[in-house]
Amino acid sequence: MIPSSARRTLIFLLLSVLVFWGPDWLVPAAWEHDATYVLVSNLYQGLLVIAGFWFGPALCKAMVVDEVSGGPLHQAIDQILDELNTQARVHSLAVLPVTLVDHPQPFLVTAGLLPSQCQAFLSTGQAFRL
Repeated sequence: MIPSSARRTLIFLLLSVLVFWGPDWLVPAAWEHDATYVLVSNLYQGLLVIAGFWFGPALCKAMVVDEVSGGPLHQAIDQILDELNTQARVHSLAVLPVTLVDHPQPFLVTAGLLPSQCQAFLSTGQAFRL
């Protein structure tokens, strides 16, 4: 998870708990032993995991407090990505979009389900190390 403000993290955790386990709290206890309910519950939770990966870039973008959109560090990252793209043997590979996040802790998060929609989130702490 992307380091974020305490408020955004708390909201994310509360909403995640409500969406993931909320339906189990609303159904009668007698349903818990029904095979159909167990199957539907497992399918629901599996779809939530897939949706989490699908909407991962948007969720990470919402968790970012300070995004760096310019400056010498951002230009250096863009230059490195351009060099990697020109050196690639196969030019059909899509360049992974990188969002530079202003955070002192080093981290790199990749989010997304399909390669065409993946996105990387790089902290300035990690970028300075590179």
